[in-house]
Amino acid sequence: MTRGYALNSQDIRNLIVEGRLVVPEGNFKGSQEINNCAALEKRVQPASFEPTLSGDGYVLDATGFKGTSKDSVYRHLLHLEKRKRRKIRLDDDHLLVGYSYLLKLNEKIKLSEGQRVKSSPKSTTGRNFLNTRLLVDYSASFDELIGREDSCVSDLWLLVQPMVFNVKASEGLTLNQLRFFQGLDSKLNDKEIIEEHIRNPMLLYSDERGTLTPAKIDNGELVVRLNLEGKSSSGIVGLMARQPPFVVDLSKSNGSVSEDYFEPVFAKDGRVVIEPEKYYLFSSAEILRFGPALSSEVRATHHTGIQGMLHFAGFIDPGFLGDLVFEVRSDELKPIALEHGMPISVLDVFRCEVDADKVYGSKIGSSYQGQRGPKVSKHFTNFDYKSAAKEHGKLDRLVLVEEKESLLNNRRGRFGFESIDSDAQRGEIIKTCEKGFFHSRYDCEGDPEVLQVIDYMLIFTNSDKVFIYRRSSDIKDYGDKRLFDKISIGVGGHVARSHGPDYIANCLRDKVLGDVTFEEKYSEPSLVGTLYVEDEEVDKDHFGLIYATYTDGEVRVKDKSIVEGNLVDINDLIGGRVEGVLESWTKALVPHLKAIRKQIGY
Repeated sequence: MTRGYALNSQDIRNLIVEGRLVVPEGNFKGSQEINNCAALEKRVQPASFEPTLSGDGYVLDATGFKGTSKDSVYRHLLHLEKRKRRKIRLDDDHLLVGYSYLLKLNEKIKLSEGQRVKSSPKSTTGRNFLNTRLLVDYSASFDELIGREDSCVSDLWLLVQPMVFNVKASEGLTLNQLRFFQGLDSKLNDKEIIEEHIRNPMLLYSDERGTLTPAKIDNGELVVRLNLEGKSSSGIVGLMARQPPFVVDLSKSNGSVSEDYFEPVFAKDGRVVIEPEKYYLFSSAEILRFGPALSSEVRATHHTGIQGMLHFAGFIDPGFLGDLVFEVRSDELKPIALEHGMPISVLDVFRCEVDADKVYGSKIGSSYQGQRGPKVSKHFTNFDYKSAAKEHGKLDRLVLVEEKESLLNNRRGRFGFESIDSDAQRGEIIKTCEKGFFHSRYDCEGDPEVLQVIDYMLIFTNSDKVFIYRRSSDIKDYGDKRLFDKISIGVGGHVARSHGPDYIANCLRDKVLGDVTFEEKYSEPSLVGTLYVEDEEVDKDHFGLIYATYTDGEVRVKDKSIVEGNLVDINDLIGGRVEGVLESWTKALVPHLKAIRKQIGY
């Protein structure tokens, strides 16, 4: 019996020419014109094919819908009551979390006896937490079709379930990939895997210098393990998906800001606790490397002692090199712990008859070649690991916020610095701020409905001088990009829940004494005004309570994120004779410095 094999790019083109795979680009049966169709060639991958959405589909009130060997998918769909199916056009509808969608694909298929096809979500689809399952006419199986002697041309449908993100799909997009096989025994057995791994290692480890060494394999199994070290991602070992009320447009690369959709995950003592019904991206401890005649499938389940599906299955084309990214969830009822190096899955390896004439990589527009760490899908901007690692401690905490219009209604005008002229007005502003509520900074950054309350104190000294300082430009020292290497005249920060019950005053004291030290006594800080500007995008999130104090002595920097601080003449600051770039709040306050100093009686 002839040994079976996985079809490569050349074989897939032959399927199209033979009429076994019918594509929307045209009838290529018996024609060599296929070589001139760039759009089609883009979807022919090294050992897989990417079918396209037709634009037509149905939203189902039937999560258990599947095909049948007795009928076409469409006729079986009509067996559902009308109230359980609604026809949609992708151009007019979003795919929403909590619903199931049956989407028609443009392609048709007719396999001969001895051929079979398997479907899996594209890597991008998995990272977007879209569960996809292929349905084929006259087949009761998900994601697989076995050819028969009496096979007919069959329609293809895709059952799609958004698990985390609402998405916008459109006609012509691809969500899954088809892998074709001829005959039996295309999968390498344990002995063959050991021999292949000796010749061409498929699992490798990288040391600190980037040197790759083969991983040891047990009993002919390519076991991939969980990486919880985060060496290539600034200590971030995973990303937990958030569920913002936004829509991810699947037609746009880099169209969604990754930090709006993901939070960093850090390990403690080599362990991470994952929450029930939460979704995560993690990466493998091993680097995968496959030659031009080998492809691989990640098994959907592996014995780890965790109930339910741990990760979504995936497929690896010939030529891939990089970490494997896992889309992980737990069906356990309680939080569970994952440990560094624990086995996540096993790779099944398939042989092609000959080398594919194209391999995975940048030359064919592949998105994830050389990936390291838990990389998000191509529809998101690159996750800024360095910044997130530095800012995590600041953003992953509760800060005082209040309704934006409530704060701004206390002012005579909307923008700029506005002085406070009476104790009654001071009391009213403090009262308004302290009746606010606490949000995680992750949740209120970019929220147009609320403002984060910031204490911001100016320090005056004799001889008409004011204290200024410059923040570090090194992300290792300071994570707030908007203040990198810029001059500021105010010290302070966010009001935290821990500052209660006298939130504003306690925050001011803690922040000021944390940033600077005074050589001499300083006067009781006085609330002199409020500040709101929109010069930069980040300014739209913050509302400033501007305080001022006076001291006769020197002021010295204490916070390690401040690289230098000194006293400068107010006139030099107003006249633009101080070297350096001023941050936006400082720019707004400089013209008012003399009036503010006079306001506090010095």
